[in-house]
Amino acid sequence: MKKMFAIGAVVVILLAAVGLGAQYYGNRYQASDYYMIAPEAPKQELLKDDNGEVIKDSKGNTTPTYWYKNVKFVSAKGEVTYREFDWDSTTPLTKGSYYKAELSKQIMIKSPVLVEESSVPAIAKNKLN
Repeated sequence: MKKMFAIGAVVVILLAAVGLGAQYYGNRYQASDYYMIAPEAPKQELLKDDNGEVIKDSKGNTTPTYWYKNVKFVSAKGEVTYREFDWDSTTPLTKGSYYKAELSKQIMIKSPVLVEESSVPAIAKNKLN
């Protein structure tokens, strides 16, 4: 009897672990397309490490970064979320242009890419404007 109880407890614990792992994976890595209109570019900064030191590559070059905060993203279903992200580039996003990114519930999976206004779903376009 004790053996059956122990086996049952192990099975319940394993099922719970698998369920929690699947939930974590779904929230973290399953992405959907979201659209945004690029806001005015923030001040360009240099990428820094946790100690505040400017990060340089092997050739001594620095990486300019734009930190976008509280940017509105809308899915094709009309779901709205606000995110912050960094844009590592020498030029900022083009203000007023439409971009598409892949977002999960927790993180940005793929960075924004420029899209034509005609490719933005009507629901998303209405909620962005």
